[in-house]
Amino acid sequence: MKRFADHLAERTARRTAELIVDGASAQMVQHLDASIAATRAAAHEEAEWQYRQLEATISLTAVLPLRAPLPRMRGYPISPDFGLAVVDAIDDTGAELVVELGSGVSTLICAYALEARGRGRLRSLEHLPDYAAQTRHLLERHGFTDEHVEVRDAPLQEVTVGDDVFPWYDLRAVDDLSDIDVLVVDGPPGPSHPLARLPALPLLHERVRPGGIVLLDDGDRPEEQEIARRWREALPSWSVDELDVEKGAFRLRKPM
Repeated sequence: MKRFADHLAERTARRTAELIVDGASAQMVQHLDASIAATRAAAHEEAEWQYRQLEATISLTAVLPLRAPLPRMRGYPISPDFGLAVVDAIDDTGAELVVELGSGVSTLICAYALEARGRGRLRSLEHLPDYAAQTRHLLERHGFTDEHVEVRDAPLQEVTVGDDVFPWYDLRAVDDLSDIDVLVVDGPPGPSHPLARLPALPLLHERVRPGGIVLLDDGDRPEEQEIARRWREALPSWSVDELDVEKGAFRLRKPM
């Protein structure tokens, strides 16, 4: 009887162990299947964005009278689809004056978009002297050497908006700017302050002409979403649209 009980206990223990192993294996398989599905979805999404950026790049090269290849885009520089949104805003407003906060590839795209229309001025603010020099060199390589396109050195200084203090561009760099048709907000960079770009509209909204457009890049970031929320709250008569671009963006328009 004892031998039978021992045998039964051994079989029960073995079967229990098999069930535990089977259950663990099933969980591992389920986890692996979920990981594979997530990887496939991420790869599909990235491939779609890659294709959309290729489409946007082709569109930019088709509508801009390029004299040299465009520099690398995506990552820290703007993505091609945001560049296309900038071109659309310039065409939409018939821009005579474009002001850009933060310089780089977007400066070149703005300059070409204005040249394609045959008129207009570009003023780009840059707080880093070395980066401003790089942008000027880039513009020169593409043949922009006249006064219609200007990169202005504008070191960051403390400005007060409401009850908060922000590092923002030296306001003397915008003293002579009014009737802005397109304002491109792609600076100051986030590390200088979580809401570094917030002062742009409180300080410049009166300088934007009726019907003017403001573009805020990096709209997928929580900080930029908070900035857009505060702008919408402070300027309820302005229209606000979210753009379906790689890094997200907001497009605001001043009422006529």
